[in-house]
Amino acid sequence: MFHAPGPIDSTPSVLPGTSSSIFFGVGNAAQPYGGGYYEVNSAGQEIFSQAVNNQPSDPKPYSAVAAGIAIGDAPGIGPFAAAGSLGQSFYAFNPGGGVLGGFPFFQGDGDFSTPAIANLYYGGQPYIVTTATPPPGWPSAPPTPPAASCGAQHLGPAALPVHDQPVGRVVAGGR
Repeated sequence: MFHAPGPIDSTPSVLPGTSSSIFFGVGNAAQPYGGGYYEVNSAGQEIFSQAVNNQPSDPKPYSAVAAGIAIGDAPGIGPFAAAGSLGQSFYAFNPGGGVLGGFPFFQGDGDFSTPAIANLYYGGQPYIVTTATPPPGWPSAPPTPPAASCGAQHLGPAALPVHDQPVGRVVAGGR
């Protein structure tokens, strides 16, 4: 059994396949410090944990991950997990904890919403659909997978292509 270092409000996600890894976030608005991203196996053993790294200028460096973690699979990348945080960072990582290129990105606000991963244009290329707000000019280096958003942390999604050549445009959203 795994004993988390704080509350778990995020919906857990299971990585399909033989490993049966479970991904979840730790922390919530009432306990915003000491949280992060976690992967455990079916025996409850921790595979990895990733603390949320905030901007050095953040006067309240929250580290909670209250959003559920989306699981996807992208050509050339394989399976990956993605989610925002209350600490203003949006992460994507592969099973075992490797943070993917271009992540995390600073999203400008805490994020309670669970992203989705979908093939929006029927071309076989998955997109991360999120409400996180990347900074102007993001991504500065091609993320793997990339991300973009609409800037409404609770109200509307945006789509990000999941490959090494970011499109960086919002395809849906609202305030």
